[in-house]
Amino acid sequence: MRATTKIIIVFLLLGTYYSSTAQFNITSDGSWKVSKTEFPNWKSHYYDDSAWGTSTAPSPNPGGFVPIPGTQSMWISPYEDTAFFRKSFELRSNCLKVSMLQIDCDNEYHLYINDSLVGWGNSGLDVWVVQPFLKIGKNTIAIHAIDYNPPYALSVK
Repeated sequence: MRATTKIIIVFLLLGTYYSSTAQFNITSDGSWKVSKTEFPNWKSHYYDDSAWGTSTAPSPNPGGFVPIPGTQSMWISPYEDTAFFRKSFELRSNCLKVSMLQIDCDNEYHLYINDSLVGWGNSGLDVWVVQPFLKIGKNTIAIHAIDYNPPYALSVK
């Protein structure tokens, strides 16, 4: 039997990851876990988010917000001024090449990777290097998004 090599592309809020074992797509869409309430340890990889809902995407109230190309706007419905987003995934290889992770939020956000605050920003596109914060095993990207008025929208790639 001939061995084959798989090239894996990982798209994260602000970047693209390559691995030799699996594919992850973490762009903003309707598959993020989301809550309007902050819970203890919600940013860590071991937190049980099974009771959380999923993000609304595209956000039905995007206003003039333009998502990052190749993504959708997302938020929580019914709308709140604050939303907590989580996306967990497992890396099985330490052979990663990471480009930038991009985040665009209507007003303000805080970016956490594996329970560590790694960045924050205001309206407009921000780019982050995320590789130093990832590890072999389970990882979680978490975003605390804050909005002061509509359109309530977040975009990640």
